[in-house]
Amino acid sequence: MNQRGRDALVAAALAGQRQIVGTMSDGHGGLCAMGVLAAAARVLDAKTGHRFAVVATLYDLNDALIYECAEAACRRWGPPVKMSEADLVVHLNDHHRWDFLTIARKLGPEV
Repeated sequence: MNQRGRDALVAAALAGQRQIVGTMSDGHGGLCAMGVLAAAARVLDAKTGHRFAVVATLYDLNDALIYECAEAACRRWGPPVKMSEADLVVHLNDHHRWDFLTIARKLGPEV
């Protein structure tokens, strides 16, 4: 994730954006981490495939299956699953309930 993506997540956290899981938007103002990125890219309401492609490109979310979840709970039941960086953002938001700031800090560019 590039600095622009990190900034969008930090801004959402500082603005008090309500974070949800399981969907990008709940239609009542709640967004997941990918929803925040899609909203910042102005493609939240686009078709699913299109918005993921735009978000991945705009925020440099690598689509190669090279990322592993760092949470011990994910490694407890077998070898780590490799996923794209976009999938990892969704995974950390939905399965581990990482907040926007933690996702930005852990996946954002090195400072």
